[in-house]
Amino acid sequence: VIDLLDQSIKISRSLTIELSPPILYDAGLPAALNWLARWMQSKHGLLVEVNSDEAANPEAEEVKIFLFQSARELLFNVAKHAQTNQAWVALTRREDGQVELVVRDKGNGFDLSHQRGLTRSGFGLFSIHERIELLGGHIEIQSTPGVGTQITLLAPSHVPAANDTESR
Repeated sequence: VIDLLDQSIKISRSLTIELSPPILYDAGLPAALNWLARWMQSKHGLLVEVNSDEAANPEAEEVKIFLFQSARELLFNVAKHAQTNQAWVALTRREDGQVELVVRDKGNGFDLSHQRGLTRSGFGLFSIHERIELLGGHIEIQSTPGVGTQITLLAPSHVPAANDTESR
């Protein structure tokens, strides 16, 4: 029983770190994306090249967390569906102040006219789409069968407090 308890605690700690690594809070999103790239390679054999601008670290914690979780979900999609072992992640701050996260692969892609992944039956892209709109951002999807996929997330660096929007 003690061995099972120890094993459960280790698994729980590992899962907690995978879902929300301390580096995200301590060092910011650019460092967390580099950690995620190393984790994806060790766990899934996916080589991820990360190009991130330190100035692109979102000010709002909820935006930072959302973009990290989205990058992780999109990289899982690459590992699971793209039939490639390489992906690219870029994080930049645009001139308009928005944070841009791009996840790209040269895998098998998909037909956008079928909007696979944006249906309510699938969690991944649909969930990201819904959540980014709630933050005041948007998602752009480019995919061509046999060529690859590029997902671009544009999010505000900070999110106005609820009472800021009510006073308008």
